Amino acid sequence: MQDFLNAINEYRISIKSSKHAKPSPHQAARQLVGSLVLKNRVNLLCASVIASFMCSKDMLVVISKDTVQCINCDGDEIRHESSISNSSLCELSAIVATPSGAIVASENGICRVSLPSLLIEKKSSDFLTRDPQYRILCVSSTPDGSYFATGGGNAVVTVWTYEMNPMHFLLGHTDWVRFVKFARGSNPTLQLFSAGDDGVIYQWDPLAGSVISRLDYTKGQSIQVFEMNFNSGLMAVACNAPFLALYRCRSDNRTRRSGDNILLLRELGVITGAHETTPTAAKFTEDSQWIVSAGEDEVLAISSVAEPRQIFICRELVSKRYCTTFLGTFNCISILSAPPDSSVFVVVVCASNGTVVQWVVDPRRSRTTYIKKIQLHLGVLISMDFIHKRIAV
Repeated sequence: MQDFLNAINEYRISIKSSKHAKPSPHQAARQLVGSLVLKNRVNLLCASVIASFMCSKDMLVVISKDTVQCINCDGDEIRHESSISNSSLCELSAIVATPSGAIVASENGICRVSLPSLLIEKKSSDFLTRDPQYRILCVSSTPDGSYFATGGGNAVVTVWTYEMNPMHFLLGHTDWVRFVKFARGSNPTLQLFSAGDDGVIYQWDPLAGSVISRLDYTKGQSIQVFEMNFNSGLMAVACNAPFLALYRCRSDNRTRRSGDNILLLRELGVITGAHETTPTAAKFTEDSQWIVSAGEDEVLAISSVAEPRQIFICRELVSKRYCTTFLGTFNCISILSAPPDSSVFVVVVCASNGTVVQWVVDPRRSRTTYIKKIQLHLGVLISMDFIHKRIAV
């Protein structure tokens, strides 16, 4: 069955990459499966499994400073679904997907919107005010959507409840907080990590509202990339250098009780061959076996965590420009599919110039299969997240 699903996947991609194909990849795949059922080549049970693989409500949610837009991911296609203008009186700054919708952050609060209608279901008390109280720059959520965290230009990390009420204000940073990440890893206790322009990485107990440990990682230099996988607890950090450092956190509440408040990290490796300039974004696959990164050099890369020298690189997007003002910086990455659940990587990245790029690479053949660029005409793209929702059949 897995071989057959891989064949369907390759068929869709080959149709999509053809310049003369008329049907969409999704339509072509459905035609193929339907013909196999009619010819008794596939029974209905297998067809049902294939349908659940092919049919989905997967979508991307992208924000600019004044617009939220849904992009439908139908098979390997990406297309516009719906959009809504900013109802806050401050600029939008971040977004994160949850099982119940998407959490959109503005400079002065957060709100929950339903998908794909983009109706506001719940908002914090300050979301519609003019005063940017929190100056929010980033937002994160637990996988079940029960807790949220934001970091902002006021150097404060805020933990929010599901009802959009501030739960804890975590103090310690001395400059803008650009990254907040929930994690659990092998530790049963929920943890929260934050990093930003002061170069310090904090580890928090978000439920107790207290600090577990801290590390002055860069001695005052800003951190450009800070990524964590919730389940594995793996961490990736980049700072003013063309490489990504991979770590596993060794600190928890037990180290705090022992009186040691220094964040303990075990280095797993350094990815050095992917970029020639400082990375701007990174994202682990769900199983943490791979990490996707983008850099200021307009290069995309997929690197193995276990073997950092195993890298797939996309340089087709590199352009020579005489004015860096018009250079689009990749600032957010979403992974639509990756091995072992798929035979190929399907990666989507958004750039500050309003471009969304889809990159499909087959690791078995070590080459790019498909690249597509679309212009959303939303102005400067700020953030993006992926909502994975299969259709029940």
